[in-house]
Amino acid sequence: MNFDAILAPLFDRTLAYPMATAGLRFKTYGAAVVLSPEVLRHGLQIAGRLSRVFNAKADIGHLITLTEHIDDMVDAAYPAEILQAGATGLGDIPSPFLFNEKFVDPIYFSTLQRLHFGGIVPGHVSVNFSNLFADLCREKADMQMRYADGDDHVTRIDIAKNNLELSGVFTTFFYSFLSPSQKLIDQKTPITKHDVAAAYPQMYRLNYTMQYIDDLRDIMIDLADEVRTGCPTSNIVLAYGMPHNTARHIVMKSWSEKLSKMDNVRISDLPIVLQSGIKAAGIQAMQEIGSLEGVMTRGILGSFWRNTLREGFMTPNHQTYQENLTHNQTKYLALKASLV
Repeated sequence: MNFDAILAPLFDRTLAYPMATAGLRFKTYGAAVVLSPEVLRHGLQIAGRLSRVFNAKADIGHLITLTEHIDDMVDAAYPAEILQAGATGLGDIPSPFLFNEKFVDPIYFSTLQRLHFGGIVPGHVSVNFSNLFADLCREKADMQMRYADGDDHVTRIDIAKNNLELSGVFTTFFYSFLSPSQKLIDQKTPITKHDVAAAYPQMYRLNYTMQYIDDLRDIMIDLADEVRTGCPTSNIVLAYGMPHNTARHIVMKSWSEKLSKMDNVRISDLPIVLQSGIKAAGIQAMQEIGSLEGVMTRGILGSFWRNTLREGFMTPNHQTYQENLTHNQTKYLALKASLV
């Protein structure tokens, strides 16, 4: 008996409102994490670290703000700017890219240092993760440049998969504050994405899969970004819907004016190629969700996908999107001002 299919309508009805509400959407995702068997298996370890993590909540909050700012700056940059920002490399010595203040504020390193002395994450581990983030960003930019010069649909999919891997690594780094991996702490060689996936198999895969849902929600925002820059984004839905430059340019041209006049788009309004992309990405997303442990985790993530399809897709004109942009920038500037 397929309990996931039986429970799906119940999850969809129960979670429709929180998933559509900005303040509750992230908490609903948090429930998928908390209820995953991997978290439950490490419950004693996590319980033993809660007090320490709570005491460091200000610095952890600062780190989240700083990484959100880095993400915003990288997303807004052209691929050539990323490639010119400095070399990247793995290991426990910060790469030149991490010293480029256009993307990484120096406060980032002082925050990591405080988390090290607070017993949250060893310094060499946080630098390893930081180098891995930077290396994945550079790898994506390199593929974007190569795709722009040609028309390789495999490269377009690889760009999107790179972003799924980055999401898996990024969120798992924060989870490691609660559940450190002794294997990664003791590792003498540079930490790779494969090492992170091996140390946290379910958590890495959960966050990898959640990026499918984020990309579905952001499909029109990322399409608008492609119209603005002319460069392919890392959105997995767009990658499946527009694997070739010819189709991409046709859609970009037809939607460049529409996007300026709409704040939400229904799936029925989309061109056939994007509807096909959603269908193809949905098949992959459901396979990823089905591979996860925990009926509650699978139920919540499956409901995320289905409810997002029902809600429609925000454009850059949507109030929620504009508020999020303002919120991130306001938090970052407030943090800078508070540490002067």
